[in-house]
Amino acid sequence: MKKNYWIGVIGTASTFSRFADGNNWFCMPEEVKLGDQVLMYVSGKLAKKNSGIFVQLEVLEIDETKNGYCKSYGLGQKLNYVSLKHIKFFSRPISFQDMKTNPMLANQQFMRRKMQGTCFRITEFDCKNILALYKDNE
Repeated sequence: MKKNYWIGVIGTASTFSRFADGNNWFCMPEEVKLGDQVLMYVSGKLAKKNSGIFVQLEVLEIDETKNGYCKSYGLGQKLNYVSLKHIKFFSRPISFQDMKTNPMLANQQFMRRKMQGTCFRITEFDCKNILALYKDNE
């Protein structure tokens, strides 16, 4: 089964602190599958100078019995409650500016929308290009 790749956008301080505490659940579109990869992005509004993609995760469990937690997100889109496990934490987040300067990423939907949304489905190619930016900046 082919996995999907996503960018999850943290939009509230409570969600950001939940991830900082290791309580990694998120509301994602119903197309999400076990094993999907998620890059989590936090804005400068919440994280100040540490904004950007700060962690790579994998979908560990989809628990539809907890979908009630997701009703206030997604602007009418059906979302599933998912548990996520850490794959890699980035000591220096991959910033929006880092991605904007990459010609392979600059015109992608998530960039054109300036990360305004809950989740963006991306390609494996986009995911690899984003992760390469971290390696380039280590």
